[in-house]
Amino acid sequence: MLAHYFASSFLISLGLVPLFAAEPAGPDLQIYIKTGGIAPAIRLEMEKQTDIIMKNAGFDAGWWESREDLKVTHAQLLVIEFKGQCKPSPAADVRRFAGNFSQLAASAVTDGRVLPFIQVDCAGLARLLNPKLASQSRTKQEKLYARAMARVLAHEIYHVVAQTTLHTSKGLTKARVCAEELTSENFGFTEVALGRLRTQRRSHEAGVRVATAGGM
Repeated sequence: MLAHYFASSFLISLGLVPLFAAEPAGPDLQIYIKTGGIAPAIRLEMEKQTDIIMKNAGFDAGWWESREDLKVTHAQLLVIEFKGQCKPSPAADVRRFAGNFSQLAASAVTDGRVLPFIQVDCAGLARLLNPKLASQSRTKQEKLYARAMARVLAHEIYHVVAQTTLHTSKGLTKARVCAEELTSENFGFTEVALGRLRTQRRSHEAGVRVATAGGM
C-alpha cells in the first residue's frame, strides 16, 4: 500500500496522468533521473552505454531530469535516483572482491510486482571499482565508472521491464558481479534474460493496443 501511494504521489507530482488516453509516441523507455550529483561527462557516457545495452535488447530509451516536463506516452516510465556523488574515488583500500548487484542498486517491489523506481548507490559502486581504477588516468577512471553505472542501471531495468526478481547464472543479470565484469568491453544480457525481456515487452505492447483501442 505504501509503495502504491508513493508511486501514485510521485507520478502526480511530475504532472503525469494514467496512460489510458495517451498517444503512442517516443521511446520504449522513459528514464527520469530524479536526483544525482553526476558530472556531465560521466552522465553522457553512462547514458550512451545504457542506450547500447538496451538497444541490443530491442529497446530505445529517452532521458529526462527533474527540471524538464515529461510527456505522457505509452513508453514504460522508470524513475532513477542516484544516491551520493556519482564519480570514481580510488582509495587506499584496493582489495579485490565481488559485490552483489543488490548492494549497488535496488528496485521497489510490492505484492510481487517490481515497481519502476530504482536507486543506484554511487558510493558503493566507487568502492567496488577502486582496485580497477586506482592505476588509471582520471579520464579513463571516469569512462570506466560511467560504463559500470550503465551496467548496474541496465541490471535493474531488466528486473523492472521483465517483471522478475530472478537472476541468471551468467551475464549482466546474474546476482554477483566483479569490477572487471562491470568495466569490460562486452558484458550484456544472456539469451535467457533477453527472452524474459521480450516476453514481457509483448505483453506490454498488447496492453497498449487494447488501451489505444478503447478496450480498458
